[in-house]
Amino acid sequence: MAHPAINHTLFALGHGDLAEALGGFAEFVGPDDLLKLPVGRAMLAAPNVEEARESFMRFATAWDSGGFDTFLPPTAEKSQFPVRGPDAPHHPVGWVPYEQRQDIYLYHAGRWFLWLADDHPQWHELTLTDGGVRRHPVTRIYGTSYETTCRLDLGQLAVWIMAEASVRVHWRGFGFSAHVHPGGTFHEPSIEITVHGVPEAEAASVAIELDVIAEGHNWSNPCDPDDHRFRFTSRMVPSGADDRRSPRPGQITIADDDDDE
Repeated sequence: MAHPAINHTLFALGHGDLAEALGGFAEFVGPDDLLKLPVGRAMLAAPNVEEARESFMRFATAWDSGGFDTFLPPTAEKSQFPVRGPDAPHHPVGWVPYEQRQDIYLYHAGRWFLWLADDHPQWHELTLTDGGVRRHPVTRIYGTSYETTCRLDLGQLAVWIMAEASVRVHWRGFGFSAHVHPGGTFHEPSIEITVHGVPEAEAASVAIELDVIAEGHNWSNPCDPDDHRFRFTSRMVPSGADDRRSPRPGQITIADDDDDE
């Protein structure tokens, strides 16, 4: 089998200058690929370094002998290599051409992490689930109110945000409506809140306060600008304006994936 010039998937233990290289494969091996073999699940469930190393070697042997890809053990001069671990300071990394990508599985502090060199390269913590492997971005930052509303769908969250906004003393008398897109094939999840009856002089400050409220229920990721719970926008409608685009005050509309808006 012909292989690319570099290993696209590497496995290692620890991090820093003395990370221990376990070897790798020329092709990309995704987290769900590991579950094609029972020993792959055992590797992801390893409770300590010794079992992680041992189960990886069993996986590598089985993956190779099963014809999935040839295992490439580390050479003597590359048995240790520096790895900037998941607990190091983070900053956005530029796009990596496909042929130069290297995904790195790293066992550190009793857990497996994956450096995924896709459009927004970053570390993900891997967690076994009944249905597969969950990837969680290490650099994701949650808003201060996220834990309170994390179980709400976006329609329910829109109601929550409007209720939170309406109790602001200086906003009493304003009307609120919402247009929600739950997300799908062609659209990202989004909430648009319209505030009705806003004096023009107050529109900017109201929009800023709404942004702050929504941010508290959202998440962000400094390594990936597209990683968020929902995209938030707001519209200000002055008193007496003929606005036929937005739902009427008190209404919420839920779009489906075929809607343009």
